[in-house]
Amino acid sequence: MYLYIFLICCILFISVLYKLKLINKLYYLILVFIPLVCVQGGRDILIGYDTRFYEHTFLTFYDIPFSAIITTFPKTYVFDHYQSVETGYLLFNRLVGVFTNNPQILLYVVACMTCFCFLKFIYDNSINSFWSVMILVCEGLYVNSFNMMRQILAIAICLNAYTLFKRGKFFLPLVIIILSAQLHASSYMFIFILLMYWLIEKSNIKFRKYFLLLPILMPLIIEIMGYIIPQYSGYTSGNLYDVSIGGISILWVTIVLIAFMAYPQNKSNIEYIFSLTCYLSYISLQILSIYITGTARISYWFEGFVMLLVPLSFEKLNNNLIMIIVKILLLILLVLAYISFCNALVTNSNLL
Repeated sequence: MYLYIFLICCILFISVLYKLKLINKLYYLILVFIPLVCVQGGRDILIGYDTRFYEHTFLTFYDIPFSAIITTFPKTYVFDHYQSVETGYLLFNRLVGVFTNNPQILLYVVACMTCFCFLKFIYDNSINSFWSVMILVCEGLYVNSFNMMRQILAIAICLNAYTLFKRGKFFLPLVIIILSAQLHASSYMFIFILLMYWLIEKSNIKFRKYFLLLPILMPLIIEIMGYIIPQYSGYTSGNLYDVSIGGISILWVTIVLIAFMAYPQNKSNIEYIFSLTCYLSYISLQILSIYITGTARISYWFEGFVMLLVPLSFEKLNNNLIMIIVKILLLILLVLAYISFCNALVTNSNLL
């Protein structure tokens, strides 16, 4: 646990340097990248329930001929795992196996790719890197990557497809999503997210606010996605594991309140409406996961855009005494959420 405390202290120290303008945005993200990768890639094999599976998969496939793996396309079952695994991920393991037979190196490679993609997304899209980094580290995505390594890597990759899509590219984002789906097939969910952005962008300004009601339809949407991606239909029915929502709900409410405080100034801002819709969708799916636990996994596809929502919200709010207090409160809640996530990670690992 001390390592995770050191990490957040390190991130805060680097952030102070950035806020004091001693380093620019690029160097800030580079300096943040280093400790994030070191902690994520250097974690013990028992940190994260599925990490043992990643080790087992690598040791099984790192020296198998590429041709033999390709014949398993699109997916195959790996011994002692509850689901089939995408052939692309197995090929990725084999590629790393060309250089090493040490599964720890795989964790470092994935950590580098995941953190790079997240920070690239922040660099390209965020108007306030500090808040985006704090949300990435503390709000759940980073710590969850210790367990859901494949899915979080896929999410990080697909977020950069959004960057290209926003700039008017269509073919390349689709290619990125298809490639990402070879690591985790749920990546196809991101096509719906890009479609949602396109609809918001093309809609009349007066109509955009109604997209904020879209989270109400999430149960129907994920049911449809279950038919489109049948191998992950288990996410939309039954209980895969126990889910409980505790203090994190305070953070959710705080972020949503901040966002709606900024709504009058942002109601014509496409990215703000889109990011808020995504975050409300994330929360609704998290709440739904109490009854259908697999929807929590679907919710993470919407979570990343809160890294844009908070900076966009603060940008339009007056920086008076009240807002300074709100920012301090949000920072405290983020750090507490991070500690809670890390504590749960360590506690669950001790039970393995």
